[in-house]
Amino acid sequence: MTSEQRKEMARTWAKCHVPVADITRLLEISAEELDIILSEQPAPEPEGTTQ
Repeated sequence: MTSEQRKEMARTWAKCHVPVADITRLLEISAEELDIILSEQPAPEPEGTTQ
């Protein structure tokens, strides 16, 4: 899994209210790394790709 995939999964799970402890454990990242990921602006999705 690439770091970009991890970032995207972390953002998605956070939006779905997955607990921070679960996100950090499953993606093998620290809480600090998760905070940084969530504070970054994600790349805009192309039109028509949102679910």
